Amino acid sequence: MPRLRSFTVLAALAVAATFTATAANAQKKYDPGASDTEIKIGNIMPYSGPASSYGVIGKTEAAYFEKINAEGGINGRKIKFISYDDAKVPQLFVASGATKWGDPKNFPWTMGWQPNYQSEGRIYAKYILENFPNGKIAVLWQNDDAGKDQFKGLKDGLGEKAGMIIADKSYEVSDPTIDSQIVALHDSGADIFFSWAAPKGSAQAIRKVGELGWKPKF
Repeated sequence: MPRLRSFTVLAALAVAATFTATAANAQKKYDPGASDTEIKIGNIMPYSGPASSYGVIGKTEAAYFEKINAEGGINGRKIKFISYDDAKVPQLFVASGATKWGDPKNFPWTMGWQPNYQSEGRIYAKYILENFPNGKIAVLWQNDDAGKDQFKGLKDGLGEKAGMIIADKSYEVSDPTIDSQIVALHDSGADIFFSWAAPKGSAQAIRKVGELGWKPKF
């Protein structure tokens, strides 16, 4: 019996050791970009080009991750933030909330930091319907996948009230000015101005709306 008991104990210890080793190995299994000491975060941002105003987002993220590292990181792991300039050239890199680029099933963590643009457009539509159901809408939209997606979301969200949109004008992100588009939208008689534009275009739109003395719901 003592011999059998010893064998049983040894067998139990062996099984326990096996499970312990398996658990330890499981704990060491990381997704790509992570290790015992480091977490890599990839990012692309237009630090140059016509949409370079967005570059401040990447710089802010980098500063925040540096702060986290200075405070000891995340569970002892330091963040390695890798951020490249895409100059908003889509054939180099794609960073967008446009739905055509998302693949959440296969790449759930490859995404923009923002909601997809169609969802965003529908959110604005819901707000307009709840607060300005009899409004007349003029839309300025960026002539790319982002602008087209948000414009579609706005129209889809308005549904049978999409006729509230009485005018729309597109612009290219590289256009030096959008004054003519704003003048045309002003002349439409709209009392709601919906603008989907990069920072430069948005600033130009705000300035021109003010110069015209136009006071729509913006």
